[in-house]
Amino acid sequence: GQLRDLRLAKYVHEYMARAGFVVETTGSNILIDVYAKCGDMIAARDVFKSMGCKDTVSWNSVINGYIQSGDLLEAMKLFKMMMIMEEKADHITYLMLISLSTRLSDLEFGRGLQSNATKSGIYSDMSVSNALIDMYAKCGEVGDSLKIFNGMNARDTVTWNTVISACVRLGDFATGLHVTTQMRSSGAVPDMATFIA
Repeated sequence: GQLRDLRLAKYVHEYMARAGFVVETTGSNILIDVYAKCGDMIAARDVFKSMGCKDTVSWNSVINGYIQSGDLLEAMKLFKMMMIMEEKADHITYLMLISLSTRLSDLEFGRGLQSNATKSGIYSDMSVSNALIDMYAKCGEVGDSLKIFNGMNARDTVTWNTVISACVRLGDFATGLHVTTQMRSSGAVPDMATFIA
């Protein structure tokens, strides 16, 4: 189980340190991930802090660890630190944090994420745009969802379903029906989620 995995990870980590092994970035990332998955964020953060060279995976692993352990504010602080240090975030970073913003109904943080994603070019990633549409919709800002939706060059079934569901959830049945008609006209194939929305 988790406790056995945690003990094994600590044993291997301590053995490597005593033996004088230098743990490279990839090895440190694995340790962060194992510690985080076992719920030991102190050990995960210690490994993270001790790293001479951090990459996007390092940041994502520790941020995700804090999200999974429920320390959402620490995850947000780490992302802000990541941006201050001008570390490169990827679509996975943004997907984790947009989901976090949605859970917290934190529109200000979400808008900041959208701004950063736009500046970095990640905004054009369909999964990031879909997550932003969902975030705005769940925060009651269907107008912002539609703005992103209307600005997208390409849409998948998830995009269509997210917008339709948002309209229906917020009681805007006319727009939901209009988007459903647009979906059919575009050639996109509705799935079960479309009909449930």
